[in-house]
Amino acid sequence: AHIKKIMGADSFVGIVAMNKKYLGLFKKEFKGQRNIKCLSFVEAQGLEFDEVFMVGGYEAQMPELPGPLGAEVLKIYPDLEYVALTRAMNRLTVFT
Repeated sequence: AHIKKIMGADSFVGIVAMNKKYLGLFKKEFKGQRNIKCLSFVEAQGLEFDEVFMVGGYEAQMPELPGPLGAEVLKIYPDLEYVALTRAMNRLTVFT
């Protein structure tokens, strides 16, 4: 509800999160709206949006990957977070 309230009427909006599962609620809420994309940090690479909303706290962001793969993802998390933070052209809002 807060995203709907503060986003620009004509903005191309990106809602990004590290964990794709966490985006499920946002995808349901904004289904069918062509100006809003709900993407993981990885999916958002190379894209730009007028406004970006980074959603989910640190624990919600962490993907559920066991063993060595999970450890490797934790190593690159800062790089993925930087990618997400730099997708906004005009406004970035971070929800923790």
